[in-house]
Amino acid sequence: MRIAIAAMSGDPSAEICDRAGRAPCYLIFDDQGRQVETISNPFTGAEHGAGHRTARMLVDRNVDLVIAGRFGSAMKEELSERGVKISEQTGKIEDVLAAAKA
Repeated sequence: MRIAIAAMSGDPSAEICDRAGRAPCYLIFDDQGRQVETISNPFTGAEHGAGHRTARMLVDRNVDLVIAGRFGSAMKEELSERGVKISEQTGKIEDVLAAAKA
């Protein structure tokens, strides 16, 4: 399982970003909680379609679960159509990962 978490920065101690489609970056973790990739989100400043395009970017990275503070309807729909689960959570990334492993 690959987990993508919307992040305010590339550091696992960063806060989860509350805007999934416009998160500055995404941290990708494997099912053991190891960070395997950091992706800068090129759609952060997009005028329109940030959620849809961000969702496609994550699907192309073969993620199974996306965690963010909030998801817009376009991003929810795009991820759902591709079989990717979502979870709305807040707090520090490392805390969410620790809770998921427990």
